[in-house]
Amino acid sequence: TEGAEISFELSGQRLDGWSKITGTRLPGWGPYRVSAHTRYAGASLQIDNLRLSLDGLPMQPSRLEIGSGKATIGTQVDTRLAAEGKLGETAFSLEATSAPLPRLLQATGAVTVSARGTVAGVALSAEGTLGVDSLAAPFDLALTARGDALALARAFAGASAGTPLPVDLSARVSRVQASYAVKALRGRVVEC
Repeated sequence: TEGAEISFELSGQRLDGWSKITGTRLPGWGPYRVSAHTRYAGASLQIDNLRLSLDGLPMQPSRLEIGSGKATIGTQVDTRLAAEGKLGETAFSLEATSAPLPRLLQATGAVTVSARGTVAGVALSAEGTLGVDSLAAPFDLALTARGDALALARAFAGASAGTPLPVDLSARVSRVQASYAVKALRGRVVEC
Protein backbone atom coordinates (compact mmCIF):
# COMPACT_ATOMS: atom_id res chain seq x y z
CA THR A 1 0.00 0.00 0.00
CA GLU A 2 1.05 3.57 -0.57
CA GLY A 3 1.60 5.87 2.34
CA ALA A 4 3.63 8.61 3.93
CA GLU A 5 4.65 9.59 7.47
CA ILE A 6 5.59 13.06 8.66
CA SER A 7 6.35 14.48 12.10
CA PHE A 8 6.12 18.24 12.43
CA GLU A 9 6.27 21.13 14.87
CA LEU A 10 4.95 24.62 14.12
CA SER A 11 5.01 27.73 16.26
CA GLY A 12 4.22 31.36 15.73
CA GLN A 13 2.84 34.54 17.19
CA ARG A 14 -0.68 34.48 15.67
CA LEU A 15 -2.85 31.91 13.88
CA ASP A 16 -4.07 34.46 11.33
CA GLY A 17 -0.61 34.31 9.73
CA TRP A 18 -1.84 31.06 8.13
CA SER A 19 -4.98 32.61 6.57
CA LYS A 20 -3.50 32.97 3.06
CA ILE A 21 -2.29 29.38 3.07
CA THR A 22 -5.58 27.90 4.33
CA GLY A 23 -7.76 30.16 2.18
CA THR A 24 -9.87 30.86 5.28
CA ARG A 25 -9.69 33.82 7.62
CA LEU A 26 -8.27 32.48 10.89
CA PRO A 27 -8.53 34.23 14.26
CA GLY A 28 -5.65 36.29 15.60
CA TRP A 29 -5.09 34.03 18.60
CA GLY A 30 -1.56 33.32 19.72
CA PRO A 31 1.18 32.65 20.38
CA TYR A 32 0.79 28.99 19.46
CA ARG A 33 2.77 25.77 19.16
CA VAL A 34 1.53 22.52 17.63
CA SER A 35 3.27 19.23 16.95
CA ALA A 36 2.16 15.78 15.79
CA HIS A 37 3.11 12.63 13.94
CA THR A 38 0.96 12.02 10.86
CA ARG A 39 0.52 8.93 8.73
CA TYR A 40 -1.37 8.83 5.43
CA ALA A 41 -2.46 5.47 3.99
CA GLY A 42 -5.54 4.01 2.36
CA ALA A 43 -7.24 7.40 1.83
CA SER A 44 -7.11 8.27 5.54
CA LEU A 45 -4.90 10.47 7.68
CA GLN A 46 -3.95 9.25 11.16
CA ILE A 47 -2.66 11.92 13.56
CA ASP A 48 -0.86 10.74 16.72
CA ASN A 49 1.06 12.44 19.52
CA LEU A 50 -0.84 15.67 18.92
CA ARG A 51 0.30 18.46 21.24
CA LEU A 52 -1.01 22.02 21.18
CA SER A 53 -0.43 25.18 23.17
CA LEU A 54 -2.57 28.20 22.23
CA ASP A 55 -2.91 31.53 24.04
CA GLY A 56 -5.12 34.54 23.44
CA LEU A 57 -8.49 32.78 23.24
CA PRO A 58 -11.46 35.18 23.50
CA MET A 59 -12.61 33.74 26.84
CA GLN A 60 -11.36 33.13 30.34
CA PRO A 61 -9.23 31.18 30.74
CA SER A 62 -7.54 32.26 27.53
CA ARG A 63 -5.05 29.36 27.27
CA LEU A 64 -5.67 25.92 25.74
CA GLU A 65 -3.21 23.06 26.01
CA ILE A 66 -3.56 19.59 24.54
CA GLY A 67 -1.02 17.32 26.18
CA SER A 68 -1.95 14.27 24.14
CA GLY A 69 -4.30 13.81 21.24
CA LYS A 70 -5.02 11.70 18.20
CA ALA A 71 -7.35 11.94 15.22
CA THR A 72 -8.45 9.97 12.18
CA ILE A 73 -9.69 11.74 9.06
CA GLY A 74 -10.56 10.03 5.81
CA THR A 75 -12.83 9.63 2.84
CA GLN A 76 -14.32 6.30 3.89
CA VAL A 77 -13.77 6.19 7.66
CA ASP A 78 -15.54 8.08 10.43
CA THR A 79 -13.79 11.22 11.62
CA ARG A 80 -12.50 10.68 15.18
CA LEU A 81 -10.77 12.91 17.72
CA ALA A 82 -9.47 12.14 21.20
CA ALA A 83 -7.66 14.72 23.32
CA GLU A 84 -6.61 15.43 26.89
CA GLY A 85 -5.36 18.73 28.15
CA LYS A 86 -6.13 21.89 30.08
CA LEU A 87 -8.20 25.05 29.68
CA GLY A 88 -6.20 27.39 31.84
CA GLU A 89 -5.49 25.20 34.87
CA THR A 90 -8.62 23.05 34.45
CA ALA A 91 -8.18 19.52 33.08
CA PHE A 92 -10.40 18.27 30.26
CA SER A 93 -10.76 15.24 28.02
CA LEU A 94 -12.74 14.78 24.82
CA GLU A 95 -13.64 11.90 22.51
CA ALA A 96 -15.71 12.70 19.42
CA THR A 97 -16.86 10.80 16.33
CA SER A 98 -18.67 11.94 13.22
CA ALA A 99 -19.04 11.23 9.52
CA PRO A 100 -16.22 10.77 6.98
CA LEU A 101 -14.58 14.02 5.83
CA PRO A 102 -16.39 14.37 2.46
CA ARG A 103 -19.74 14.30 4.26
CA LEU A 104 -18.57 16.90 6.80
CA LEU A 105 -17.52 19.22 3.98
CA GLN A 106 -20.85 19.05 2.15
CA ALA A 107 -22.78 22.30 2.21
CA THR A 108 -26.16 20.79 3.08
CA GLY A 109 -27.80 18.20 5.28
CA ALA A 110 -26.94 16.81 8.69
CA VAL A 111 -24.33 14.45 10.12
CA THR A 112 -24.41 12.11 13.08
CA VAL A 113 -22.15 13.12 15.97
CA SER A 114 -21.14 11.54 19.25
CA ALA A 115 -19.02 13.31 21.86
CA ARG A 116 -18.04 12.51 25.43
CA GLY A 117 -15.78 14.43 27.70
CA THR A 118 -14.98 15.78 31.11
CA VAL A 119 -14.10 19.27 32.23
CA ALA A 120 -13.51 20.30 35.84
CA GLY A 121 -14.59 16.79 36.83
CA VAL A 122 -18.03 17.13 35.17
CA ALA A 123 -18.89 14.38 32.67
CA LEU A 124 -20.64 15.68 29.55
CA SER A 125 -21.99 13.90 26.47
CA ALA A 126 -23.85 14.71 23.26
CA GLU A 127 -25.25 12.33 20.64
CA GLY A 128 -27.44 13.06 17.66
CA THR A 129 -27.38 15.05 14.45
CA LEU A 130 -25.95 18.45 13.51
CA GLY A 131 -26.65 20.43 10.38
CA VAL A 132 -23.57 21.28 8.34
CA ASP A 133 -25.08 24.29 6.53
CA SER A 134 -24.09 27.03 8.99
CA LEU A 135 -23.86 27.86 12.68
CA ALA A 136 -27.64 28.39 12.58
CA ALA A 137 -28.28 24.94 11.07
CA PRO A 138 -30.79 22.54 12.65
CA PHE A 139 -29.65 20.05 15.28
CA ASP A 140 -31.12 17.30 17.44
CA LEU A 141 -28.94 16.20 20.36
CA ALA A 142 -29.32 14.03 23.44
CA LEU A 143 -27.26 15.77 26.15
CA THR A 144 -26.10 14.62 29.58
CA ALA A 145 -24.22 16.28 32.43
CA ARG A 146 -23.08 14.52 35.59
CA GLY A 147 -20.94 15.92 38.38
CA ASP A 148 -20.55 19.06 40.45
CA ALA A 149 -22.41 21.81 38.57
CA LEU A 150 -20.54 24.47 40.52
CA ALA A 151 -17.13 23.08 39.48
CA LEU A 152 -17.50 24.76 36.10
CA ALA A 153 -18.39 28.08 37.72
CA ARG A 154 -15.40 27.78 40.03
CA ALA A 155 -13.07 26.91 37.16
CA PHE A 156 -14.21 29.44 34.57
CA ALA A 157 -16.07 32.23 36.35
CA GLY A 158 -13.84 32.61 39.37
CA ALA A 159 -16.53 31.49 41.82
CA SER A 160 -15.16 30.74 45.26
CA ALA A 161 -14.78 27.20 46.46
CA GLY A 162 -17.79 25.97 48.34
CA THR A 163 -20.21 23.14 48.83
CA PRO A 164 -20.54 20.99 45.69
CA LEU A 165 -23.84 20.85 43.82
CA PRO A 166 -24.03 17.29 42.39
CA VAL A 167 -26.23 16.96 39.30
CA ASP A 168 -27.32 14.15 37.00
CA LEU A 169 -29.17 15.72 34.07
CA SER A 170 -30.28 14.63 30.62
CA ALA A 171 -32.38 16.19 27.86
CA ARG A 172 -33.01 16.13 24.15
CA VAL A 173 -32.40 19.58 22.66
CA SER A 174 -33.26 20.50 19.09
CA ARG A 175 -33.29 23.51 16.80
CA VAL A 176 -35.39 23.85 13.65
CA GLN A 177 -35.35 27.20 11.82
CA ALA A 178 -35.49 29.82 14.60
CA SER A 179 -37.17 27.57 17.21
CA TYR A 180 -35.56 25.58 19.99
CA ALA A 181 -37.14 22.69 21.87
CA VAL A 182 -36.16 20.80 25.00
CA LYS A 183 -37.75 17.38 25.47
CA ALA A 184 -37.39 14.58 28.01
CA LEU A 185 -35.68 16.84 30.53
CA ARG A 186 -34.76 14.55 33.41
CA GLY A 187 -32.43 14.72 36.29
CA ARG A 188 -31.75 15.38 39.86
CA VAL A 189 -29.87 17.92 41.83
CA VAL A 190 -28.63 16.60 45.14
CA GLU A 191 -28.74 19.35 47.72
CA CYS A 192 -25.94 19.27 50.25
